[in-house]
Amino acid sequence: MTSVGRWRDMCAVGWLLFALSTLGCRENEVRRSPPVNRPHRIAPTAPRSAAAASASATVHAPPESASAAMSEAMAPPGPCGTSDRGETLTTGQRVLVVPIRANYLVARVKVSGQDEVRVESPTGNTFSIERARIYPLDRHQAEGDVAGCYGGCKLGDLWVACRVLSGNHERVRVEDHAGVEHSLPRAEAVVFDRALQLQVRQFFVETRRRDAFRDALAEAGRPAPPPGYRPVLGEVVLVDSGPKYLTAEVVGVLPHGCKVRWFGHVRTPSDRPLADLLPFPRAGFSLGETAIPGEFVLAKGRDDHGADRLHLTSDGKLADPASPPPQSFEWQAYRVVAVSEAGTLVVADRDGRQKTERASETFRYMR
Repeated sequence: MTSVGRWRDMCAVGWLLFALSTLGCRENEVRRSPPVNRPHRIAPTAPRSAAAASASATVHAPPESASAAMSEAMAPPGPCGTSDRGETLTTGQRVLVVPIRANYLVARVKVSGQDEVRVESPTGNTFSIERARIYPLDRHQAEGDVAGCYGGCKLGDLWVACRVLSGNHERVRVEDHAGVEHSLPRAEAVVFDRALQLQVRQFFVETRRRDAFRDALAEAGRPAPPPGYRPVLGEVVLVDSGPKYLTAEVVGVLPHGCKVRWFGHVRTPSDRPLADLLPFPRAGFSLGETAIPGEFVLAKGRDDHGADRLHLTSDGKLADPASPPPQSFEWQAYRVVAVSEAGTLVVADRDGRQKTERASETFRYMR
């Protein structure tokens, strides 16, 4: 085997094993009834006091039990009690290696131990993995109904996570994580034991939550700039950059947009239309109505990427142009979960992770 092949296998398996630590987040996206009136937002003229921070911490959020119930209602069914994992393994036997919950690797047994098995990949690389993550491919299928079971399925050249919908000992109908259905020989669907089935189910939950977030975000439109907004030369703005918005400096004003320059080592200018530009929130700048629960907002992607980390003048320019930020700040989409009486938003990202944001430093998505 070439050193390139060995390096490729070692990198792939190492990455797969590392991914075991990312076993998912809880589902926390919930909706609230909208308030009767929407407050109008004006960016604060000074940092929040301790009292204001305390008030912001009191939010009208649903109880945890309601969030958990909604999460469970959206989740696919639980695992079945069947498994294709064999009790014995023999040298040279073809097996499916399950280092993570989504993508799997075909290999052959080199040495079978009680708790650990050494296997060889198709390119000749050998590695060891715990016995509980090895499933024989040359096997007798499990007896009984496998509908509802989670496992690995061969789709084309890849073995991926799947759930069995129906079938018998000859053929099964399965769905992948995206909900696409496939018809396969029973031998090309390996049913995992309960512990690994739970991991696959969690992968399905997280993937579908993200898909639902993405689809709802597409329906929500785009972050809305203040009416009549036009950037000025030298202003720091937020620029649409795919899934995120990045800060940049306006270095030229064009008839229908601006020339902007990113922050960081490579500051290559780029022409962007007005529709891609938002003002960076600053004191006294009105951003319109506050979003309500269920709507989407654009907010800073990291705690250190907020307005308090940029020293801007009243017209949005760098107070010290000779000392620009070392990198562009990232802002991203969140769904509003709740709103406090003090105007602080509780927002959740696509993985359900929640945090609080000042409403005055967010942009509502609108059509």
